[in-house]
Amino acid sequence: MFLLAYVISLLVWYFAIDIILHQFKFVINLPLNWQTPV
Repeated sequence: MFLLAYVISLLVWYFAIDIILHQFKFVINLPLNWQTPV
């Protein structure tokens, strides 16, 4: 039972960090896209 809770918490952390990193990259890429001429 403890192992199941451990795996679930790992999955939650994995998805949370993935979403945070994705939004972080998006926020960083916005000014870079504005500065670079198309």
